[in-house]
Amino acid sequence: RMGLVLFPEDQSPEFESMWQLFRFHDPDESGHLSKDEFAMLLKQSRKLVPTPTLDEPEVWKDVSGDHGYVSFRMFTAWASKHLELDLPLGLESSDASSRPCRFRLGGDGDRCSC
Repeated sequence: RMGLVLFPEDQSPEFESMWQLFRFHDPDESGHLSKDEFAMLLKQSRKLVPTPTLDEPEVWKDVSGDHGYVSFRMFTAWASKHLELDLPLGLESSDASSRPCRFRLGGDGDRCSC
């Protein structure tokens, strides 16, 4: 996560998916990026692909709207239009990553069968 791992100047993190890129820049694991966190993500994306110079305050307003934060959905919607990142979304499920449903019937009862 950003701020928790230090890289030598000639190295940077590698990302296999948009989800990894987003989560790396969300060190508090809130599921939302603050303006500063998004600015760091934008800076990192410029290292991944050559992008035109983007006006950071304008981009922030475009992505976050009036919310004051950027969710993963908001980020991917914006990035698919404005960045040429060749990364999969990264939310695909597989047998290895599946986990049992946490829903309980009647609140305290047995877990559902899904």
